[in-house]
Amino acid sequence: METKVLDNSSFKNFIVSIIRNNLRDRPVVIGITGNVASGKTTLASEIEKICKTRFPNLTISNISTDNFLYTNSQLKARNLYSKKGFPESYNYNMIRKFIHAILAKKKIELPLYSHKINDINLNKSVIVNKPDIVILEGLLILQPEFYQILNESIFIDVDETSNYKWFKQRCLKLNLSQLDNVSDDKFIEIVKDNWTNINLKNYYDNVLPLKVKATIKLKLDFNHSIRSICF
Repeated sequence: METKVLDNSSFKNFIVSIIRNNLRDRPVVIGITGNVASGKTTLASEIEKICKTRFPNLTISNISTDNFLYTNSQLKARNLYSKKGFPESYNYNMIRKFIHAILAKKKIELPLYSHKINDINLNKSVIVNKPDIVILEGLLILQPEFYQILNESIFIDVDETSNYKWFKQRCLKLNLSQLDNVSDDKFIEIVKDNWTNINLKNYYDNVLPLKVKATIKLKLDFNHSIRSICF
């Protein structure tokens, strides 16, 4: 693998070259993974913007694998709520339907996960209508179900201290303490516990071991800037 330090313009050209090199009869699928709050959604949005600018005539879908999670009530009924985000917490029937629709170029309606309510939003959905480019981001990307359709896969590397800081900032920004109806101090305790016993455990058990499968390794520094890319 080759390691490079890319500025913003070079990164855009790098993404464009990936798309052009993979344009075929089937959609181009780029997967992005890494730990919770590592910058997956932000990177997916940046790649979507690049694609819309450089490929204005192509249809682009930006999909989070969070949309395939069981609802909180379903997770609780299956005794899986404490393992939310682990591979077993996803609806694989929906994943298979999605993959079939993408490859068969058929329209499909997906559930929509909302971080604001920390659950699937039952009042909204996502329509994926025969896209030319699919950007998939989430913890599950390098698992077999999604990996089989990827043209390229990006693994985001970030140091654990910065990663926890971003996770805590996201939780506070979303004001999730109101959902749990707890004090701010108690909420920080919950955030720390979730980070250690759920997010880190899932990352080290189910995400990091698959890093070797990623075609691109991207390192971020403390302010979300790209430090280097290995491909």
